[in-house]
Amino acid sequence: MVEKFIIIIYIILGFSFALSPIEGFDVQIMRVLIPLLFLLWIVIGIINKKVYVAKGFISFFFVGIFLWSTVSLFYSDVISWTARKLIFFYSLAPLLYVLVDIFKSNKKSVDRVIVALVYGGSLISLVGIIQFFLQFLISRDSVALIWLKLMPFFLGGTFSESVATFNSWYVHVAGIDIFRAIAFFPDPHVFSYYTGLILPFAVFLYLETKEKKWILSTGLLLLVDILTFSRGGEIALIVGFFVFLWISKPITNIRFKHLTIVSVIIIVFFFITIGNAVSERFSSSFSSSDKSVTHRFVLWKEAIGVFKKKPISGVGLGAYPHEVDFSADYRKPIYVHNTYLDILVEVGMIGLFMWMGLFLSSFYIFWLNRKSVYARAGIVSLSILMTHSLFDTPIFSIHVFLVVILIFSVASYYEQDEINISK
Repeated sequence: MVEKFIIIIYIILGFSFALSPIEGFDVQIMRVLIPLLFLLWIVIGIINKKVYVAKGFISFFFVGIFLWSTVSLFYSDVISWTARKLIFFYSLAPLLYVLVDIFKSNKKSVDRVIVALVYGGSLISLVGIIQFFLQFLISRDSVALIWLKLMPFFLGGTFSESVATFNSWYVHVAGIDIFRAIAFFPDPHVFSYYTGLILPFAVFLYLETKEKKWILSTGLLLLVDILTFSRGGEIALIVGFFVFLWISKPITNIRFKHLTIVSVIIIVFFFITIGNAVSERFSSSFSSSDKSVTHRFVLWKEAIGVFKKKPISGVGLGAYPHEVDFSADYRKPIYVHNTYLDILVEVGMIGLFMWMGLFLSSFYIFWLNRKSVYARAGIVSLSILMTHSLFDTPIFSIHVFLVVILIFSVASYYEQDEINISK
């Protein structure tokens, strides 16, 4: 029952909607489903007199992150903002322990949950591709108007208003404004994170099973990630590709050739379809004349200045926007555009140590178990996550956070001493 619940969650994750029980208050459906799932898991465990709690470094760092973040309640200047961020964490974090227990109880559960993740990612990628190319059939403004009407259902009334006010839906390339692929996500960068993290699992599912449907999934995920025009996502994909080459079988492997051919066809088709928009967007990442690039340098410099004031503790989880703009409200999107700096300024060096411990211990455990198909996929996925995080911050995206929790859960499952991973 619990496993089926989890499978449904990962299939519908990209399509999840929000509840708005009262005006000005939105609750994403996953923040209701995950606590219910956790409660169900606890009840079943009590009935069966067996509740397994994951051990090891991943569990240590995972718990440490949330305990230290909770401490920031005592020194944050905006306690209510910190509390809201903590509620976000605590409503979703228990999923890791449910997943590890399920994986430990039945090895096949890992396959089924990851397959569900890739199915869900492929379906929402198709939506994003349709949304993107629709603008060339019925006009960009018409598609944007449709999406503005859809967003309150998927994001909630209050959050959708904030997204509409501060949106990054458009990109100016090749002399035109293009509506980027976003599907039902708040912005293209979050969508790029989501598809980029899932892509390696689709690739390795094909390499492991030889089933052609995973080539289709790979193509959909790769194409829509490109269509987000997220430069951080593009750079992360390049890094992920080289990591993939590093840990994969020799290039003579026929399935590897198939994937390479599919990737090249997609990229060539995309360039032929809308010219050099992608290359122009990518090359602007290294241009000092690009306002987005120079603005990031300003944000990073400002964040380093704040960090120097409170290097150990930070200003408090979720309190950074208030630190740099006292007039800002909770919904105003003020952040550093760098996950590591965002962590440093809000929860200090101790918080960053915990997060890096979680990332690096997961990477190390995957490396030790690299004979497993999902460990190899996990290495590439973490490489994409850690690279993209140099340019954006995905921690408080429900879609991305739940995928990251799944990756950490697989690593934690591998870490359990008595488990012998052979696949």
